Amino acid sequence: MVCACNHGTFSPVSYRIVGPQTLLEIAMTSFNNREKAFENKFAHDADLKFKAESRRNKLLAVWAAKKLGIEGAALEDYIKSVRKADLAEAGDDDVFRKVQGDFKAKSVAVSDAEIRAAMQEYLAEAVKQIEAGS
Repeated sequence: MVCACNHGTFSPVSYRIVGPQTLLEIAMTSFNNREKAFENKFAHDADLKFKAESRRNKLLAVWAAKKLGIEGAALEDYIKSVRKADLAEAGDDDVFRKVQGDFKAKSVAVSDAEIRAAMQEYLAEAVKQIEAGS
């Protein structure tokens, strides 16, 4: 019989050293480490999602501002307003409605599908930029 400590043979001494209590403690430590790893991954993923959406909103705002004729200091204010719109509710619809409303207010013809496509494109671009460290 092989002992739990991998010496190759079973002995009462090795069993006492690595008894059920110790194995349970090892299992619990392993479980706790896995739990912490999952919590850290969840926190990291949430942080990445927040950063990606914020960067996406900036890229989208620059795209929309160009179509709206917004430049200079007004551009920075517009970027802030799009980012702020994202805090109104969970999801992307608040940002979509903000940009859509701005286009309608200035009579700029941009379809809903075009706005949604730009949002998807800029989210993918934002993730690439973050992963590249830029």
